[in-house]
Amino acid sequence: FPYPWHEQETSESGGDDDIVAADVKEGDSLWYEKGEERKRVKARVVKIHRDDFPNLYFTIKEEGSDGNASERQTVASRLKRNPQSEKGIVRKMGSLALTGDKKDESAQRDRVGRYLVDKLVKPFLSNLEFDDGDDDANVRIKKEISAECMSIVISQCGLISVGIGSVKYDIFQVVSSMERDLCASLSNPESSSLEKSIPLLRCLSLAMGSGFYTIPSQDNISVVKMDPNCSMKSLLEFYDDSSRAEAQKAKESKMESFHSSVLLWVTAAASAIKDGETFRRVSAMLHSLSDILLVKTSRNLAVESLHVMNAMLSFQAASDGCMDYSSVDSKDEKS
Repeated sequence: FPYPWHEQETSESGGDDDIVAADVKEGDSLWYEKGEERKRVKARVVKIHRDDFPNLYFTIKEEGSDGNASERQTVASRLKRNPQSEKGIVRKMGSLALTGDKKDESAQRDRVGRYLVDKLVKPFLSNLEFDDGDDDANVRIKKEISAECMSIVISQCGLISVGIGSVKYDIFQVVSSMERDLCASLSNPESSSLEKSIPLLRCLSLAMGSGFYTIPSQDNISVVKMDPNCSMKSLLEFYDDSSRAEAQKAKESKMESFHSSVLLWVTAAASAIKDGETFRRVSAMLHSLSDILLVKTSRNLAVESLHVMNAMLSFQAASDGCMDYSSVDSKDEKS
């Protein structure tokens, strides 16, 4: 789809029929705005010129002129989308057919979402037992890609239909079950149990928009209306124990993946934090995680630094919803 489910407003300077130069293909049928009057005539793109990249320009030929019209060169601002040329265009995706008719867009999005859930989510995440078999890298990658597909459905296709059997219902069931399994795993503070929670943390984070292989989305958790309170409470209790956190610093890389995965989950779930006390505890947890992960001996220092920064940014964005400024007197203090 050309834009996410949360449709962006069209800018004042642009119109619905404006084109993006990079999207133009040879053979496209477009409107050409001719002369000072910008009279629209049908034209076909003959050639795309990239010798002044990234400033693309095009050779076009007017249509319907009995072959007498000469070719000319123009730029993207003179070309406009021709809706009539898009009618009947069908792009196949498996058994799906997507047409260019805007009035059917919601139905198209729902069909694509249904297809992704049935073909790429359920086969890999319906079995919610993340057991020792997940040591297989192929199994882990398949589940993570499946989780990313959920993020695509939520952020790009949209959860349009509702009720039992809908795309929204199926996704909510999957993520809720994963979070319950995560809470059960975190209830046992032993290292072996915590290690088993790593794929759950990662898959939940990806489904809720962390974005490894796809564009990140900060709104997934609110769109699904998922409550991460159980898993966040278990994690907070784990990191509130300062002696346990100190012990983690002394450990080798065995638990490094667990702490890194917790950072990913905090990044995805931060927008669900609504009260100041939880906000304060999560802030302390992030500092503990930073102390554990950002050490010179870390094998993945650059990656962990990026994870910490992403978590801090997400946490900062969530702060507006749970910080109470009512006792602050001056504008300078608030800023």
